[in-house]
Amino acid sequence: MSDTERDERLKRLHEKSFIEGQQTEAHEVSATRVEQRAQATKKVITAVSEVLDLTDEIAKDGNPQKKRLAELIQKRILGAVEQASEDEGREALEAPPFSKESPSLETTSPESSNALHNSPPPSEPKKRGRPRKQP
Repeated sequence: MSDTERDERLKRLHEKSFIEGQQTEAHEVSATRVEQRAQATKKVITAVSEVLDLTDEIAKDGNPQKKRLAELIQKRILGAVEQASEDEGREALEAPPFSKESPSLETTSPESSNALHNSPPPSEPKKRGRPRKQP
């Protein structure tokens, strides 16, 4: 085996290993996001349940205005929950690494990936000193 063939073989092995590592990282990030969303959903469900219990309590009074208010609140809450669940499903399908717009793992090089992981999030630099006077 020549040096060139050995170098090519090592290069392919390195690329394959890199891609597998990126896939593992993507799955771990996705799992973390799912766990975070599950916790947030649990909090929302608890809050919605409490609001619905309160509206039921308000409606028990027998006062027609309170009953109407309770119905309006319930419709609003349930409508918001339905909309959020539809948006959540759409968001999940469009989120990286599953979206068609996100770069595929096969086209990402080790150099560009390291640059992504090591760079801080973009932010505006802090300006020092006094603000300029407006003319």
